[in-house]
Amino acid sequence: MEETRRKIPVIKKTLIDQSVKTGDMANFEVSIEPNEVSVQWYSNQKQLSEEMPGVKISCQNFDFKLTVDSAQYAGIITFKASNEAGTTEASANLTAIPEKIIYKPPEFSNTLSDISVTEKDKVEVTIESTGKAVFEWALNDKILQSGVDNITIRNEESKSILIFNEVTMKQAGNIKVTATNEGGQASSSFNMTVKEGAVAPEIIEGQFF
Repeated sequence: MEETRRKIPVIKKTLIDQSVKTGDMANFEVSIEPNEVSVQWYSNQKQLSEEMPGVKISCQNFDFKLTVDSAQYAGIITFKASNEAGTTEASANLTAIPEKIIYKPPEFSNTLSDISVTEKDKVEVTIESTGKAVFEWALNDKILQSGVDNITIRNEESKSILIFNEVTMKQAGNIKVTATNEGGQASSSFNMTVKEGAVAPEIIEGQFF
């Protein structure tokens, strides 16, 4: 019996690396040859105990098991068995795999309809999406820029406003808006007809009979 106690612990079944989804429980098992030992488990060099959240430690004879929450204890898991003769340890990696986020492309919460306006009118068009997006406007396939050709574009997280401060005949045509996010793109378009404004009568000075 004395000879058994002096024997350094020997691991028969060692730890195996584990990869689980973040938040799932991971199981580590190790077996040692019969011996009188004290056992400790560590996560990233910090000793674990059953009082800690997300930790369960059990043993049956010389089979030892650790169950831990991968979200809290990802990293290096270490098992140590010690007695007066020495210490034996084994380590394995616990990898927490983040759940893949599936992004959906933008969806518009309002629709654009064809409009007819008069030259020099102020025209304001608003589009809204169901989530955050980057917006881009185009007139007859030409990208519009705020501050150019008397146009103003106001972008928010999920809304964009296109303003023609004084619309011109040349700005008639098909207007398209594209919303882009990590999930993809969505687009909507409408036709804008611009009618010629009223012409002020010309006054000609002269004699009238």
